[in-house]
Formats: sequence, structure tokens, C-alpha cells
Amino acid sequence: MMKKSLGLLLGALTLALSTKLLAATDMSQAKQLCQNATEQQRQMARAAGYDVDSMCTSLQQQGSASSSEQPSGSSVLPRELAGFPMQREQKVEQEKESEQEKLPRVERELKKFGYDLFAGVPTTYTPVNNIPVPSNYIVGPGDTIKVQLYGKENKSHELTVERDGTIQFPELGPINVSGLSYTELKESLSQRISEQYIGVQSNVSLGELRSIQVFVLGESFKPGAYTVSSLSTVMNALYVSGGLTDIGSLRNIQLKRNGELVSTIDLYDLLLKGDTSDDQRLRSGDVIYIPSAKKTASIAGEVVRPAIYELKNENTINEVIELAGGLLPSAYKSDVRIERYSDSGQQTVVDVDLKTAAGLKSKIQNGDMVKVYPAVERKENVVELLGHVYRPGLVKWEKSLSLTDVIKSQVHLKPHANIDAVLVFRETDDLGSIKPYIVNLRKLWSSNNIFELEPRDKLLVLSNQVSDEDVEDFIAVEQEQYVQRLKERIEFESLTKDVKDSNNIYQFSDLSNKIKKRQQEEVLKSRVLDRESEEYDILKFQQIKQEIRNAELQPFIKQLEAQASNNKVAQLVKISGGVKYPGEYPYQSGMKPSELIHLAGGLTETAYMTNAEITSRTFTVDGGVNIRHRDLNLQEVFLGSEDLSLSPFDEVNIKVSPNSAEEIYVEVQGEVKFPGRYKVAKGETLSQLVQRVGGFSKYAHPKASVFSRKALREHEQKKLDELQSRLRQDIAISELEDANIGKMADVSSAKSLLEVLDTTEATGRLVININSILSGDSQDVILKAGDRLIVPSFRQEVTVVGEVQVATSHLYSENFDYQDYIDRSGGKKDTANEGAIYIVKADGSVVLPNESSWLTHNANNIEPGDTIVVPLDTTRVDGLELWTKVSQIVYQLALGAAAVNSF
Repeated sequence: MMKKSLGLLLGALTLALSTKLLAATDMSQAKQLCQNATEQQRQMARAAGYDVDSMCTSLQQQGSASSSEQPSGSSVLPRELAGFPMQREQKVEQEKESEQEKLPRVERELKKFGYDLFAGVPTTYTPVNNIPVPSNYIVGPGDTIKVQLYGKENKSHELTVERDGTIQFPELGPINVSGLSYTELKESLSQRISEQYIGVQSNVSLGELRSIQVFVLGESFKPGAYTVSSLSTVMNALYVSGGLTDIGSLRNIQLKRNGELVSTIDLYDLLLKGDTSDDQRLRSGDVIYIPSAKKTASIAGEVVRPAIYELKNENTINEVIELAGGLLPSAYKSDVRIERYSDSGQQTVVDVDLKTAAGLKSKIQNGDMVKVYPAVERKENVVELLGHVYRPGLVKWEKSLSLTDVIKSQVHLKPHANIDAVLVFRETDDLGSIKPYIVNLRKLWSSNNIFELEPRDKLLVLSNQVSDEDVEDFIAVEQEQYVQRLKERIEFESLTKDVKDSNNIYQFSDLSNKIKKRQQEEVLKSRVLDRESEEYDILKFQQIKQEIRNAELQPFIKQLEAQASNNKVAQLVKISGGVKYPGEYPYQSGMKPSELIHLAGGLTETAYMTNAEITSRTFTVDGGVNIRHRDLNLQEVFLGSEDLSLSPFDEVNIKVSPNSAEEIYVEVQGEVKFPGRYKVAKGETLSQLVQRVGGFSKYAHPKASVFSRKALREHEQKKLDELQSRLRQDIAISELEDANIGKMADVSSAKSLLEVLDTTEATGRLVININSILSGDSQDVILKAGDRLIVPSFRQEVTVVGEVQVATSHLYSENFDYQDYIDRSGGKKDTANEGAIYIVKADGSVVLPNESSWLTHNANNIEPGDTIVVPLDTTRVDGLELWTKVSQIVYQLALGAAAVNSF
């Protein structure tokens, strides 16, 4: 038996030391064998070549190290994670918090203070053993004492305190340790070992401590019995049990022992002062009782911690404010309100002035709501500098402060600042009404005149130049925001679709949503395209520049509009025409037209200096409107001899010189002698342009010339997008109708046609006979901005496209008619519409060989560069009324695009 035990010991120790990893049961068994090994067994092991003492010491150290390396993890989960709520509920909660942040502080929803300290759910009911052992800890039954001997002998012992309070120390016999403190235990054992073992020193520590059972009752989140370490305190037990319910008292937590109250804990001492002096160590059988809260008061608004507080000894409003961390600097102390319910159950309000001693001593009752409102956000003794300056912001106001004291020179302004018309907005009453002043800073700098400022004046310096890069950035940001908003709306509508129980209804709902989403995506695409084409238009570009430049002016414009009434018009004037930034501007009493022109950035180079116009509007007593026009000589205005003044609601129109028309550029490409980009005069014609470019080269094919126009291209693209959207809708409806009757819709051909339509771009081609125009037999074309003339090289081929076996091109032969070319392309398909064959001539015109009354050519008169189109027979597919129109447009636009893109 002895040999078997020794073999087991040696085997266990050898395995532990060689692999450095044991299962919990094997490690425990090896430790137990080390403790129970007799001296005879140790001698036998030494005879076999094993030092059992050294191996046991290493095993103890390894076990301690591995225990310390294991992650302890958290024994408590947050309550919101304990039930794993759905992501949607979390999102709703986040949105609710976001909405609360938008409200004034005094109106936000309040939470009870302190209840999130222990807001957790226990994941385990095992004792917590990682608490440091204090020196006054009293040793008792169940504790484990670790003793390590070193020096002459190296041994380690783990001794458990028995129920009678003794430990069985090898070679020393039983030793009574019960009732000793941790310090006394170390001193007593160390002294006895040194007396009994000559040349041996010891290290005494505590291992696993005894566990005790306590009860957490009352308004506990998880009431019940808990097994905790003998070192645990009331706070530890509360933490492990998950804390309190939202009606539990934080200020009257009771520790009871043997039916008697031992102590009362006020958690506000911990939360507000960090004081844990009342936290008592638990004993087995202790009861932690949490009563319900009896008295509460709420405080909202301009305090450090707005919340609902439990009251204990607090009786005045000042004491409640101290619980909330005190008042914020923004608090308005003179008008604090207490909302309470009277004895009759009616709600009443008590006004309190916290600046007085009596106000601070105002009594607080159970259920009171204290509201601390913010002080009026009114800036005193400052002026504010805004706009096109290097250092905008607040400037201290002092008596006799002038505008030139704030803006001393041009070094304070950004380049291109408008110094001829600086706006000063002055408040005229305590309600914030404003009155505008227009100041010429250039004249102030060059003279001894001053413009004195008053407190709370706002100075706005506008810019006289907005770069194209600023406009590009503005458009990019605006388009990105628009796209994002539309995408979010599409996603939201897709997620909130109504799903029915019936399969057919579900299919209908699902397909309908897909159709709707696709249509919205098409709207998105077309809107962005339209915006791109519009934004780069000269007029729209100018509007964006005006919006960027006057962005900081708009709040003042809106305020002046809001100040208008039935007996007082808005103090605004307008200017349009030949100024840099036309629009609406503030009006000051006695305002001159020159001041308004300066506000608008000055005149443009196209302004007509001889004559401008002022339009005035007045209202009659009977509700009518009188409109009066006055002429304005701009030369007199800028020579200083103007005698006209403006009135509110006037509009100044700076006329544009008739000789300064917009610049017109036309592009010429292909087989001309001097291709390039040409500037043309207003009214110049295509024939004149052909003469300027030197005429055609010897390789040119004039009859196949392609003339395209920007306005036509934009119009065609818009119609093409509308047609594409309608075709998608027809396809979807056809699929839906066939699905409802259990039929599989055959729309593959339509979808193929739709794919072609997706890649088809508008060309804006204007069909012309350039030879006839040059000879004077046809009306000439008046050129416009964005026009484009492409003269291709001579084409020898005739192309056949559409529903033929092989769509291809053939070398022109004067002996072939259109049918010969179709036959040489393999003939017509079964899906061809033979009666609708048409020929697209090289100049873009269309002839119908089967409609002799429409022809200007003989049916056999096929010419080089012509294209024969064999369209699809759309009557073969039901329900798609747009097919014929779509197929014709697709072929025609595709041919035009091919001609344009060849260059």
C-alpha cells in the first residue's frame, strides 16, 4: 500500500512538473499527497533519487502562479446585457437620449441618482477570494494557512483550521490558532517554528479563506442567500447581488445580526464623499436589509448633477442643491421654482430667490421638483466681429470705441474684403430688434470721421470675391448630403414594408417595394445628373456664389423680415442685373443707390452706365398697390451728384449693356482645314463658321456631318430618363400581373432592350443638310453656345442593325437596294417587324422605304454612310406599350452617338 501511494505521489508530481499543466482534480490530489506524505515515504523517495520536498515546493509555487494568471472575469453583468435586448430597442434608447440632449436642461428627463452604481446582474454566486487580507483579520475554522520553511530545510505546508480552531502542523502537533488576528498568527507560528527547528526560517500567509453565507433582502435587485468570502463587506455583497431596485433606499441600508441592527449605511457618503467608514465586514448569517425610499426630491436645470435625490436629513433647498453638486455659473439665482403637490392634491409653484438667505433656507417637501433656469444669454459690454476677417469673435467694448478701433487697417481683413460697405447691426431694444447701418470703411480710414460703436453691436464684413473652388466644394457637399438623405429614406421605406401572411400578398408587397426602391434610385440618379447640368450653368453658378458670399448675412435678413408688421414694411431693398452679387440687402434710413451697389459687391463689366431703374412699391388705404419706376443715371451716382434716396422695399435694376452679350464658343472637329474651338459673335451662322475654318478637307464626308446642340442634348437626356423609368415600370407590372395568375412572364427581350437603353446617351443632334445650307438652298443655322460640328471622313459602308441574323456593315454598291443589304446580313429574324423597316441617312434624317409618299429618295437610293434599321416586332409581347417608341429611339440615339463618339 505504501509503495502504491509513493508511486502515485511520484507519478503525479512528475507529471505536474513535466507538463506544467494539470486538471483541477489531479493538481488537488497531488497537493493532498504532499501534505499527507509521511517521513518514511519521503525517505523512500530520496532513496529512489527524488527530492519530494523540493518537488512539493515547486508544485505549490506552480499552482499559485497558474491561479494568478487565470483571468478572473466579471461576476456581474450590466442589467441591460443580462437579457440581451434587441438591437432595435438599443437604437430606440439611443435616439431617445439624443432627443433629450436637444431639449433645454431644465426640461430633460431626470434619472434617480446613484442607482447605476450597482446596476448589474450576478453571473456567479461563488465567493470572491481576491480581496487583500487585512492585518486585523481574525482566523477561524475553514481558513487555510500557508507555511513555507527555508534554510536548513525547505518545506511547504497548507494547513486548514479545523472546527476546534487548531491546525495539525507536521512534527509540531496541533496548534490552536482560532481567534488570533492575522498579525498575531504570523508572529506566533514564526516564533514556535524558530524554537523547534534550528536553522530554519518561515513565511506564514493565508491561502483560501473560509466562506460565509449572508442574506440580501428587501428592495434588492436579486434578493436571496449569497455565499461570500469571510473578508466581504456590505458593499461587496451588494455588488454581487446586483444592487438595488429603483425604489430601494440608498441612504438607509441596514446590517442586521441575530435580529439586531448593527449598523446603517448611507451610500451617498460613498458617492458624494468617497467615505466607506460605515462599511462593515460581514459574518456568517448576517442580513442586509434594503428598505424602500421614503422621501425624494428632484432638481433640474442649471446644476452640476440634475437628478432625483433621496432625502435623509436635508430639509432646505440649499441642501438639495449641494447634493446636486451646486449651481452652474449659468444658473439664474433670482427665479428658482419649486413645483409641489399641496395637501389637497393640487399642483402649486413656489418662487425662490437664491440670492437671499431666506431663499436658501426654503423648505423642501417630499416629491418637490426644483427647477433652476439659465440666465439670459445676453452678452454685455462686447461687440462682435463677423465675416471676411482673420480673427472674428468678440471684442471688449469701452466708451468711445469706434469702428476703426476694431478694424484698424486692411491687415485685419482677408483679401478682397468689401471695405466700401461694412454692415453694423445695432439692437434698438431689450427684445433684440435690430437696425442696420452701412459704413464706408475706406472713407473712415482716409478721414478724421469716426463711427462710434455701442455695446452688443455686430459688425459684418462681406467679401467681394468667391472663388470657383468654393463653388465646387459647395456643390459637392450639397450633392453628398442630398444623396445621403435620399439613400436613408429609401433604406427606411424598404425596412418598414408591410409583410402579409398570404404568399401572394407577400410577393405583391415585396415586388412593389422593389419597384418603388428602383424608381427612387432612378429619381436619385436623374436628380444628381440634372443638378450637375444646372449647377454649372452660368446663372446658377452665380446664384451659388451669391449664396456663399451672403451666408452670414442671411440671419440678419430673416430677422429684419420678422420685424415687419402691418404698419411697417421690412427694412430691406433689392438689387438685380449688372452687379456682382444681386439679391436682398438691409436698408438704412436715407440709403443711397451707391451704398446698395457697394453692398452688392460693385458693378460688373457688363453694367450699362447710362441708365438704371428704381422700382418703388407703396400700398394704398384700400389695399391696392402702387408701383412707380424712376430712372437712375449711374454716372451721376459715382460722380457724387446723385440726389435720389431709396425706400424700404425698393428694387434697383442695373441694366446690362446690349453690346456685352455672353461669350459664345463653338467646337469644330473632323475633316476641316482648321479644326478647333471658335468664339463666334451673336447671330453668326453655320455657313460663316465653315468659311472661318477653311472649309472641308479632301477626305471629308460633308453629307454625314453631325451638328449637336447642348440644349437639345439636355432635353433629350431628360426625356430618355423618363422613358427608361416608364419602361422599367411596365416590365415590373407585367411580371407582377403574370405572377398573380401563376404565369411566368417572358420579358427577357424587354430587359435586353432596357440594358441597351441604360448605355444609350443623348447626343442633341440637329439634322441638317450642310451642302444645301452652304449653297443657300436651305435656311442657315444660327449658332449658340455649346454647339458642336463634326465632319467625318468619307464613309464607304452601309450598316444593317436590328433584328437581322448578323448585324454588320457592307461595302457600298450602287446596284444594291436596302433589301439586298438585309439579305447579305443573313436576312430578317422571326422577331423582326418587316413593315416598319426604316433607313437612317448619313445626315441623320430618316426615310421609310415602305411609305412612298414620305420619301424624298427612291427606295433603291442607298448611299454611303446610311444605316438600315430592322426594328423589333413589339406586338409579340403583351402589355408593353412603350416598346415601339423605345426601340426606335434606342437605334436612332445609338447611331447618333456612334457618329459623335468617333471623334
